[in-house]
Parts: sequence; C-alpha cells; structure tokens
Amino acid sequence: LNSHEPVANLGPVVRELTVMVCDPATGAPLPDGHAGDIWIDGPAAGRVIEEAEDWRSPGPRQPIRTGDVGYLLDGAIHVTGRTSNRIILRGRNVSAEDVEALLLASQPAGMTAGVAAIGLEADGTQTLCILVELANRNATLDLGALNGRLGSVLGVRPDRVVRLRCATLPRTSSGKIRRSVAREDYL
Repeated sequence: LNSHEPVANLGPVVRELTVMVCDPATGAPLPDGHAGDIWIDGPAAGRVIEEAEDWRSPGPRQPIRTGDVGYLLDGAIHVTGRTSNRIILRGRNVSAEDVEALLLASQPAGMTAGVAAIGLEADGTQTLCILVELANRNATLDLGALNGRLGSVLGVRPDRVVRLRCATLPRTSSGKIRRSVAREDYL
C-alpha cells in the first residue's frame, strides 16, 4: 500500500454481500492488504443484465466490477481510487491522482490552476502525459522539480507535459477536472 494514496474506509462488508479484491490483469483474488480492483457479488449486489439478455430470465449471477480500486483489511473495505484513473506504465499501475498531487506539491504556490494526468496508448502500453493549466501568463513550470519528485516518489517520468492557459481543462459543475474529456480533447 502506498502511504500517499487517499483512502476511504467504508467499514465492514454487509451481510448478503461478498467483496473481492482482484488482480486487474488476471482477475485472481488478492490477499488482505493488497490493492486491486473491487468486485462485489451476492443478493444485495443486484445483477448486470447484458443488452441482448432477457431481463425476465437473466443468466447466472456473475460478480460485478465496481470500477473502484482498493483493498480489504481486517474485514473492512478501503477505497483508494477508480479504475478509470489508473495509468499503466511499463506494466506498473500508477494513480492519476498521485501524479497530480505530486505535481502540485512540487510547484510554487499559485503557479498552477489545474492538472490532469492521462495515459496515452503507445506500442501496447501507455505513456504518461500531464496537462497543466498555468495560473497566469507569467507562471512557469519547474520541470526539473516535477521530474525529480515523480521519479523519487512514484518511479515514473512523464513522456509529455503540456502547458495550458488557465480555465482550459474541462470541469464538472462542482469544479472537478474531467480527465476522460481532457484526454479526448487532447487527442
């Protein structure tokens, strides 16, 4: 477990619900304390009905992938992020939130207005691209500090850093950056 990941402790698993944490590549269950994809099953989980399936007579129950990443520890569920925010760099899972937090921490206050870390497909893997909104025209980005911080903490280095004008990254109505839309806009 990485100490820099934010964790939401959801408490113990409710009765009539089975929670599994599985390896994202193989689907194999992981032991307590190991982070992976969260899957749920049981009567309290409902069912996923495929498009071509008749809802009146659904097929056998299958575990449901929640889209969350986390771990089980002492019977409690701990959520660290979303699978859609995972960037796979040379076989290693890196959280977009971790990259973004480190970038913001490595820059002088007031220089950046927003940041989105995205994975770009390249040769069967992903490369790290960071989209950075500069707070104003005179703002600068210290790439040396950024590369040093990402390398020492996460062991990664961005392949591209794109500087953007302030208020360029797409946001939700509550102000959160919409990474998937930012990725589509960049491509």
